[in-house]
Amino acid sequence: MLDKGSPEVTWLQCSQRTRRWYNDNQEGMLESGWRSVLTQKVRFAASLRMISALQMENLSVMDFGCGVADFVDYAHFLMRFYAGVEVRERQLELAKEKVRRYDFPSMLTSDPLEITEQIDVIVLHGVFGFSDQ
Repeated sequence: MLDKGSPEVTWLQCSQRTRRWYNDNQEGMLESGWRSVLTQKVRFAASLRMISALQMENLSVMDFGCGVADFVDYAHFLMRFYAGVEVRERQLELAKEKVRRYDFPSMLTSDPLEITEQIDVIVLHGVFGFSDQ
């Protein structure tokens, strides 16, 4: 159990608590517009504009809260490595199936501390809930 009074909270404690919340609230998440294709495209387009401003190519990308790794389909042409971090196990399994289609190396995990590749860019699309309403 997460001790809110403790000054040190581990990633594992946060991850376990978040996973329990998502498992208990999946229906509410969908109703809140988190799976909206329109808001997803808006977030992805904004990320690509910011990444383009860096004037970098062949990026190593960490997608924190990657869900089913939809960002890979949107921005694969920029990547030399993709690291997806997701606490929901089912989403992580679907993400693994998706990234197999691409020629660059990837890693999908629920623990970002497992990623040893140097990362150029971190994106956080699925962490923030945007609604069409």
